[in-house]
Amino acid sequence: MIPQIPKIFVILVHYGSATPTQQALSALMRSRRLPDAVVIVDHADVPLRLSAISDSVTIIRPAANTGYSGGILVGVSFLAARGAQPDDVVVCMNNDAEVGIDVLEKIYAMFKDATTPLLVGARSGSVNMFSGRAHIEDRTRAAWYRKPYIHGSLFATTFDVFTRARLPVSYFLYWEDVAWSWRLSAQGVQLVSLPQVVVKHNDMRKDLTSSQLYYLARNGARALTWESGAWGGYWQVLNWGRFIYHRFVSRKDVVWRALRDSRKNHMGRISL
Repeated sequence: MIPQIPKIFVILVHYGSATPTQQALSALMRSRRLPDAVVIVDHADVPLRLSAISDSVTIIRPAANTGYSGGILVGVSFLAARGAQPDDVVVCMNNDAEVGIDVLEKIYAMFKDATTPLLVGARSGSVNMFSGRAHIEDRTRAAWYRKPYIHGSLFATTFDVFTRARLPVSYFLYWEDVAWSWRLSAQGVQLVSLPQVVVKHNDMRKDLTSSQLYYLARNGARALTWESGAWGGYWQVLNWGRFIYHRFVSRKDVVWRALRDSRKNHMGRISL
């Protein structure tokens, strides 16, 4: 029997303006290694309309916006129903990420000769486990007080890896890439960054909205307490102290509510 040649799929989660999604799709279609299929999961308030869509592109509009991880899982389910195989490569990306001409080619090559399961990203980062601050870096670097992760703007893995550890849908927004990287790493998946590939991505602005601040504080506290292994006890105590400080001293309502909800496991999408 002739072995099947693995395919490469792209799952792109859309939200907001159609312009960056159109640009991201156009960049994908200029790749030297074209994707076998592109699944766009439409979470925008207004249905997505794109020009010049090829037959390889499918737009799915779920009944509800379940966040980045939830959108990716919609795409994974779509691919599973259409016969995706365990060693097929799945690239997941934000709608405001644009790939260079060789990105898919280099990602695909990473998995061709891999002997262990991989989670590959255009960028990586690490979390200082004393301060809880995440820092984006050019390569995955680990130290006893730092835990590496793969940045969620664009990452790739084989289809079977999605069964090793569930994507944290309950996070809805932010820190899901950290939590999933740590879950997969605990399952023996190697985290690898490809800083030599060109991917344009609009990073989060410093002037956060109340909603963004809430998700960052809640999900960060949740991941540090429940996803960090031996550091969890340290962060459980520290987050109690942070909650008390912001509740009674700084009186930052968004932050103390986020810390409270993290402790009580009130996750998912919220309305402030």
